Amino acid sequence: MIRFWSKVDKRGPAECWPWTGCTRDGYGQLRVDGRTRMATHVSLLLATGEWPTMHVCHTCDNPACVNPDHLFQGTNADNQTDKAAKGRAGKKLDREKVDAIRAARGKLSQNRLAKLFGVSRTTIGLIQRNKTWNHG
Repeated sequence: MIRFWSKVDKRGPAECWPWTGCTRDGYGQLRVDGRTRMATHVSLLLATGEWPTMHVCHTCDNPACVNPDHLFQGTNADNQTDKAAKGRAGKKLDREKVDAIRAARGKLSQNRLAKLFGVSRTTIGLIQRNKTWNHG
């Protein structure tokens, strides 16, 4: 796990410690024992000696942060409640953006669109295949 800390911009104890390695949707990832793991999960493993059994949430709201003092385990509902309490629960997409995503099919990659609109590649694919956002 020594390589883990080599990918962390470790700052002061109360500051965010950004992950500098591979990311997906802003969250750090790395291979551990042949599996892709979230950097936040590995951080908690190193801090507590046990793999997290629930979602890993951020008190700092910084997806790249792996400071174990900024991380806590919770349910998806806990995470959604925390987002709402901090005013981050609004939708990222509206009808105009969805129409633009559909119009860009075949012109821009799903990965590029996901970065442009701040959503996952899966979300882009579902929109482009009319599996979601079908309502007027």
